[in-house]
Amino acid sequence: ASLGEGNGTHLRPNSQTFKILLGTNSRKDNRFCIENAKEWMEKIKTLLEELGDKEMLSDVDIYNAAVSRQDNKIISNDNEYSPYWLSLGKSFDGGFKNITDDGSEKGMEEWLLDMETKQVYPTIETYEAVIQAWIETGTWDGLLRAEDWAKRSVLSATVGLQSSVIPRLKTIKPIIAAWALCGDE
Repeated sequence: ASLGEGNGTHLRPNSQTFKILLGTNSRKDNRFCIENAKEWMEKIKTLLEELGDKEMLSDVDIYNAAVSRQDNKIISNDNEYSPYWLSLGKSFDGGFKNITDDGSEKGMEEWLLDMETKQVYPTIETYEAVIQAWIETGTWDGLLRAEDWAKRSVLSATVGLQSSVIPRLKTIKPIIAAWALCGDE
């Protein structure tokens, strides 16, 4: 929060406040929940309108807060996997699973597409969150969907939507790890 204008006695929420609100409240059982994210985004929108600060609604970092990995599972010190990044695909260790557990990956996908329709262009972190969510399903379809989202991030970078979408090694490591661990030839 920051000091408001005028006599300086009022606190105003800033973008960090909204990132924390959305990042925390867009979860259900520690997984992304699109219904919660949409509900809290509406509450944030209403508050911003009351404060007369609509520009903050186009802040991609606020949208990214909903899908960010607050539990930091992406970096693992798991000694079972060497190199460490193979742990990103541990859902595939022992082969493909048949079903997914909760559908949070579809919600993340929908969130990213909704961002685009509102002309809030996703960053590479947004794409990476969707890719990792699909990888965590441990399914054949999840792996293929993760690959599709990685390709889409490359396409977004090449058509010049924004420079913050340039894929990096971190973008594809979960996919490489999944293929390495799935046992499929």
